[in-house]
Amino acid sequence: MATDTNQTVLRKSWLECLRSWFTYEPMKHAWWETILFRAGIAWCAWPTLASHLTFTTQPRPHGIAAWVDLTFCSDPKLMAVLSPLSGVCLLLYVFNLAVPFTLLLPLVLSFTMGTLLNSQGAINHTNQIITLTLLVQWLAALWCATGWRRKSLQPDSQTGYQLAADWTRQAVMSTYVVSAISKLVESGGLWFRDTHYFGLQIVKSSGMAKYGDTGPGNDVQWLAQSIIDHPWMATLFIGVALPLELFAFLGLLNRRLALLFGLALFAFHSTVTEMMNLNFNFHKTLLLVLFINPVWWIWQCAKRLDPRPFHITVGATIGFFAGYILSYWFQPGLLRMATPLPDYIGESLKAISGGGAFTEDGEKIINTIMLTAAITSALGAAAGSILYNLKAKDSSR
Repeated sequence: MATDTNQTVLRKSWLECLRSWFTYEPMKHAWWETILFRAGIAWCAWPTLASHLTFTTQPRPHGIAAWVDLTFCSDPKLMAVLSPLSGVCLLLYVFNLAVPFTLLLPLVLSFTMGTLLNSQGAINHTNQIITLTLLVQWLAALWCATGWRRKSLQPDSQTGYQLAADWTRQAVMSTYVVSAISKLVESGGLWFRDTHYFGLQIVKSSGMAKYGDTGPGNDVQWLAQSIIDHPWMATLFIGVALPLELFAFLGLLNRRLALLFGLALFAFHSTVTEMMNLNFNFHKTLLLVLFINPVWWIWQCAKRLDPRPFHITVGATIGFFAGYILSYWFQPGLLRMATPLPDYIGESLKAISGGGAFTEDGEKIINTIMLTAAITSALGAAAGSILYNLKAKDSSR
């Protein structure tokens, strides 16, 4: 009887644990979280809006390019005005100032530039996720701005900026679900069976990098041959991406699953980047900001260690930006000789979009920045905790 009782209790505890993981818990964000969200989105959008297109024709009109001439996006004189103006609009958007108006120019510019790029005969969806994110942010702001006409509350009593974050997460995860469904449809449901051909995809991507305009890819021919020789490797490691994408919507339920799926998809993109020389920096940045959200988790840990984590958060934030600048001295010597610090900051932003002077080594440079910023952010948090304790001792005297 005692054994049966213990098994029943254990079963109930497991069920309760499982239920807690898959319980819907609306993510109520603090104001500083949403500023970081918008800053991350603007961080991604700016390099695309600051890029210079050189296309003077639309040989294969795509989307609205079939009816509208979008080559104005390649006019250097016009873009010399629109690009800086969109940067100012993004800055206003970060601080949530009149978003239905300030986000309109970056959204339209991102959409038209992306359409012109896709009207050259080859479809490139690198910037698609950014345009989609800007669109959802703008729609959420417009919805909230006109809410007084509907006289209705936001879902789950969310504020306007919380709703924008929720809609954006839904849009991002929907791209993964659609991708998984497309894989199933296009493969006739035989995606797992066909994964052993992935080695050929690696060879193709390496050739595109070598003979295209993205620079030489990583030396992964050995990996392609290994997958061809051992098909089960692709089935095991590549096939798992399908259920990960198909059930990505579960990452919308609560912060725990958002962190889990964010980390899994981040690792997935990083693996594909190394193997196929494909750029997923925009996806990884959005996953980092909207789902992994390391600052919030640092905040929660700080609350357990300190009743007032404000000092820790400020210290971590200052440490992050200090680490960003400090990472310059951890980059290769040749890069520092060729690039002064002010140019390094600008070019590292462009590296996120695969452009600028760091095209070939952009991934390594960004990894160095992230690692340095993470370390200095942790040191800043520790310094903030020490400062708070010193102030607490002084006030108790």
